[in-house]
Amino acid sequence: MTVALYMDVHIPRAITVQLRLSRVDVLTAQEDGHAEVDDTVLLDRATELGRVLFTQDKGVIESATNQRIRWPYPLASPGLPSTDKTAAIR
Repeated sequence: MTVALYMDVHIPRAITVQLRLSRVDVLTAQEDGHAEVDDTVLLDRATELGRVLFTQDKGVIESATNQRIRWPYPLASPGLPSTDKTAAIR
């Protein structure tokens, strides 16, 4: 099973390009017309599309926790340590 990713606007283009060269299914928020939306909207959109939100924005976890969003997918974020907050929103 492959993982379909939904790339946050903060992810460098080079990462997206390399993932695509590795045949990973990637859709960017910009390509989806969601370049300038709140974190909660990105989480909802990724869920709607059945994709994992790939982000470097630590505020996404806070937003999800504060909004008590039911997030069925893990958050993929390079350099972001796994915390109790991430478990709370899975």
